[in-house]
Amino acid sequence: MIENKNASKPVEKAKSVIFLSQYVKDISFENYAAQSLQFSMEKLDYAVDLNIKRKNLKPDIVEVTLILLLEASAKKKKKFVLEITYAGTFSLNSAKDLEERKRAIFIDCPTIMFPYLRQIVFTISRDSGYPPVNLEYIDFKDVFNVKGF
Repeated sequence: MIENKNASKPVEKAKSVIFLSQYVKDISFENYAAQSLQFSMEKLDYAVDLNIKRKNLKPDIVEVTLILLLEASAKKKKKFVLEITYAGTFSLNSAKDLEERKRAIFIDCPTIMFPYLRQIVFTISRDSGYPPVNLEYIDFKDVFNVKGF
């Protein structure tokens, strides 16, 4: 006799967020050290600012944008500045109320997008002649709970 192992599993809740697309909207990299011929492999200090914006494209489609500003310096001299505007589109058709929609936009969507943004930052910093910048993981749920969007 063949046993159906899936028969006893509970039905999964439909996903409230469906990832549709991702893209770089804008990117800027200014390499001050290269312009002044001051390359070195010294340890850099980083200042990072990350903002999240949303734009409703259709009633059930939202564009979430991560705006990253990364400034690297050594001995109080700016070495490079990286600005990235990275966006993704998501279907939120099963988000029932405003609170669930907010949580999806400010927690779920950035959590899906951040690894891709992180890889872009790593690659650009490495390919520019500096040690690669490996951004720390961000727990967007904690940020949401603290900020209370």
